[in-house]
Amino acid sequence: MGDKSYVKKLKKVLEGKTKYQKLRYIYDLGHNTDFIIKEFSDEIKTFEDLNFEPHKNVMTKGAVSSYLEFDNGHFASVVGGAAGLYGDGKETFELGYIDDNDPDSIDVQGWLTPEEVTMGMIQIQAKEPIK
Repeated sequence: MGDKSYVKKLKKVLEGKTKYQKLRYIYDLGHNTDFIIKEFSDEIKTFEDLNFEPHKNVMTKGAVSSYLEFDNGHFASVVGGAAGLYGDGKETFELGYIDDNDPDSIDVQGWLTPEEVTMGMIQIQAKEPIK
């Protein structure tokens, strides 16, 4: 599925589409995040794009935090490194994002590796835009 002629044709089909539309189309074709990372790395944000800073909440001393908003209006909040957070902030992290069932709520996944955070971020970037 990842041969060069196929990828070239796929990129041609996706020309002019927004990042969300491209990712949604690729997912709808049945491709997984490994394929997206390999062939469309210039189109996505990954763990490597996160800029961690000390967490601003005084109750989470020693924790790190990063926030990244995507073109579709969704975001990824990634934290770790203190009691109450679901990750150590070095090898595991907590990923927060808008709950699909309640747009006024945040859903979280904890104890994710950087690779798992990237997979979650790609899925968030493929969601319908917020209106």
